[in-house]
Amino acid sequence: MNWFPASTQTLVLPCRANHASFCLWRHIMPLPGQKEAHEKAYASQNELPLPEKERFLNGWVKPKSFKVSRRVKQPENFLPLVHGSIEATSAGCLVFMRYRLFPAAVWYLSFVCAVSLLLTFFFLFVHNKPWLAIAALAFGIGNYVLGLAVFKRQVNKLKVLWPVIFDINPEEANP
Repeated sequence: MNWFPASTQTLVLPCRANHASFCLWRHIMPLPGQKEAHEKAYASQNELPLPEKERFLNGWVKPKSFKVSRRVKQPENFLPLVHGSIEATSAGCLVFMRYRLFPAAVWYLSFVCAVSLLLTFFFLFVHNKPWLAIAALAFGIGNYVLGLAVFKRQVNKLKVLWPVIFDINPEEANP
């Protein structure tokens, strides 16, 4: 059982695998210190990446795999990190994506849940104050549920971008 928010998605694309990775490459803003490597990766395509305002993702892409997250202007605590792989098929390609929390968000969620659980036991057994124990438990559960909801909302924002990035109609890809 997975205690932390996660989701998977598979896209069936009518294009070749190298074209799919090229489409991803065009929409990625490279990580700091990787701009030159990012520019050289697809230099043989004779096309430049899109302008900065049209790049929706941060991360890296290789011919058969990628790791990206959505570009944001303000900090987002439960932003998903997408690990993906691209597999060629006879009629196009398959893009397998796994959405997970960033490691710092996993640490935060674990810490807050553990502290609220410890406070629940502390108030219940040491101080014998069940109302404070219930409040601590409610805080932990509320934080966890809120984290799940925000993560799902962020995943849905990413799912809307895939047809734009791969230049397909939403009906052509299986959500």
